[in-house]
Amino acid sequence: DVHVRRAINFAIDKEGLRQLRGGPLFGEIAGHIMVDSLQANLLADFDPYATEGGAGDIEAAKAEMAQSAYDRDGDGVCDDPSCTDMLTFSDAASPYPKQLALIEQNLEPLGITLDAKALERTTMYAKCEDPNTKWQLCTAPSWGKDYADGYTFAPPLFSRSAIGPESCCNDTMVGVTADMLRERGYEPVPVPSAEEQIQACVPLTGDERYRCWADLDTFLMEDVVPWVPYLFDNNVVIVSSRVTNWSFDQFAGLPALDHLAVSGS
Repeated sequence: DVHVRRAINFAIDKEGLRQLRGGPLFGEIAGHIMVDSLQANLLADFDPYATEGGAGDIEAAKAEMAQSAYDRDGDGVCDDPSCTDMLTFSDAASPYPKQLALIEQNLEPLGITLDAKALERTTMYAKCEDPNTKWQLCTAPSWGKDYADGYTFAPPLFSRSAIGPESCCNDTMVGVTADMLRERGYEPVPVPSAEEQIQACVPLTGDERYRCWADLDTFLMEDVVPWVPYLFDNNVVIVSSRVTNWSFDQFAGLPALDHLAVSGS
């Protein structure tokens, strides 16, 4: 139910999550999925679930929940049993347990409680990437580009061909078919797809390509709402005062070891 997913986006205290991550030094509050540089900054001001100070807005969240099929009396609180003890996977490493505790506090006023499992990171990713585990929330996954283009975000995260357990990493099963749902032990229900939009972007170049990825991001955030993006993460590197030169390897996401200079003094 898209209203539930929108409600969760409004409810989450993104600034609180960022503080637990380390504060503003570690990134900018995210209002959409792809980082702005992959879309020529076309969505730099786009945040459909913006709240004051990024702290969440429970009244806006309840207004969305009240429109959902899971709130029968329209009071903004889920009264369906499926909102209780929702199976949730999280990274067991710091700061994720504290972030998970904050998320639980944020969702409680909506009538949502979690059955939280804090797992070693590789185990967590394996669980989140396998639809057969039938999870309802995964709270720690992050994503980084391999190449500076929206193609490294769109197909591997939202294409039908990337749905597990054999493939990676369309964890939310955007675009899954009825037959695929049956194969994974689910009742077939309508699930939104971004397949057409992704394939339309692939052959484009230049400004048209940037615009297409931005339109896809907008569609995902407004109509599909598979994620609650909270941070455009900074890579924070602490170096000795003896390091006189270094550069960032965009592919590895780490300092380029062949471009380091260290003084002998």
